[in-house]
Amino acid sequence: MDFRHLKKLLLAALFTSAILSSSAMASYLSDGSSGVFHPLVDATLDLSDPAVFPQFSNVYIDAGIRVTVLTPGTGYGYLLSADGIYLNGIFDTGAGSVSLNAINSIVMGSGSQLIGGSLALSAINLILRGEIKATDSATVNSGGNLIDLNGGRISMSSPVPLPAASILFGSGLLGLLSLVAGRRRR
Repeated sequence: MDFRHLKKLLLAALFTSAILSSSAMASYLSDGSSGVFHPLVDATLDLSDPAVFPQFSNVYIDAGIRVTVLTPGTGYGYLLSADGIYLNGIFDTGAGSVSLNAINSIVMGSGSQLIGGSLALSAINLILRGEIKATDSATVNSGGNLIDLNGGRISMSSPVPLPAASILFGSGLLGLLSLVAGRRRR
C-alpha cells in the first residue's frame, strides 16, 4: 500500500481546514482608525489599559450576544467609534467604568442592556430604547442634537444609608421626643 498519497491527502486536508475554518469570535484588533467590532458569539473586550483607546469604524453587538468588558481598576475604559455604536445585545462592564464615544450615533435597540458601575455615553445622536443600568453614575451627552428615550430606561441603584447616619438620626429623634415629653410634664 502506498502511503505517500495518503500523506499528501492528509496535508491537503489540514491545509484546507486551516484556511477555511474561521474563529467563532470576531477579530478585535484595530489600527486606531478602522476595523469593525462585531462579535458573533459572547466575547470579552479588554479596555483595562487606560493609555489605550481602541477605535473601530463601527461597533455592532447583535441581539443574544453578551460582551463582557474588562475595565481599569481606576478611571474609565474607553471605546471609540468613528461612525456608530449599535447595541442590540448586552454590553456588561460589571462594576467597572466605561466611556462609549461615537462621532455619529449610539443606538440601543429594545431589549438591549448597557451595564456598568459608571457609564458615559457621547455621540451626536443617541437613540436609547434599551436599558442603561449604572450602579454609580451615568452621563449622557448628545452634542446637542437628538436624545430619543422612546421606550428606554435608565436605572440607577440608590445608595445604601450608612449605619452611622441612622444611629445619629435615631438619637436625634429620641432627644427631640424627650424635649416634647419634658414640656408636657410641666
